[in-house]
Amino acid sequence: ERFSEFMKIFNFAEVFRPGFPLLFCWIRMFEQLVSTRLPVVHRKLIQHGVTSAMYVDKWFLTGMTYNFSERACERIWDIMLVDGNEKILFRVGLTVLALGEVKGVFDREFEDVVHWLQGGYNNEEELQGMNLDVFIKKATKVVYSRPSLARSIDRPGGVRRIQSTLCLAPQA
Repeated sequence: ERFSEFMKIFNFAEVFRPGFPLLFCWIRMFEQLVSTRLPVVHRKLIQHGVTSAMYVDKWFLTGMTYNFSERACERIWDIMLVDGNEKILFRVGLTVLALGEVKGVFDREFEDVVHWLQGGYNNEEELQGMNLDVFIKKATKVVYSRPSLARSIDRPGGVRRIQSTLCLAPQA
């Protein structure tokens, strides 16, 4: 019963609905954020032929549990529960990409870039002493808004939610 409420409150049921509509919406939103917040990374990923769908789907489908330690996931999910939205997933994703930019990951070969994005960043050698607290602090400081992309919709329980117009079905 509580899991069902969680799925409703955070709209995760839409992520898993046939055709994965919210997942693809989040992927498009993430791509837009990367192009505006991390333009150098965005250009390098395009040059490599790396699309967000090659790595970010696992992040969003699992709420980051696939690629992060249990301790990291506890922190990420605590923030999500306190904030009442999924923005921390986007913030963590942007922080991972920013870390990759600093480490020169996107100057590597295609296979190395994809491997790193699919979880290669989650080890001590890659983090080079950056502890979890520092990483989470960096992620929570990522500020973004979607006003030009957004519209307000009702969520279960009467909660208002800003949902990107990127999530709307394309007009014919």
